[in-house]
Amino acid sequence: MEIKPLDSNTWTKAEGENYKEILVKPVPVKEDNKFIGCSEVAELLDVTVDRVRYLSRLERIPSFTLRDRGTRIYEKDKIMELVGQI
Repeated sequence: MEIKPLDSNTWTKAEGENYKEILVKPVPVKEDNKFIGCSEVAELLDVTVDRVRYLSRLERIPSFTLRDRGTRIYEKDKIMELVGQI
């Protein structure tokens, strides 16, 4: 692949097609995710998202946080056990 100078913004048709192909390729999504987000939990438990967040802070719904921002994720297996108890 040829490296173009920064001041050059011309592309040949072949180069454009190559890059278009790279950008358009679909990303495979795995359906067997072990973790789910707050909105999916709310759908499974048939409650609002705010209620799920509140119950998570009270540790009534098993979850853990990512990083410092407090983004909560939930293990799908544990949530499905909760759904079975309801």
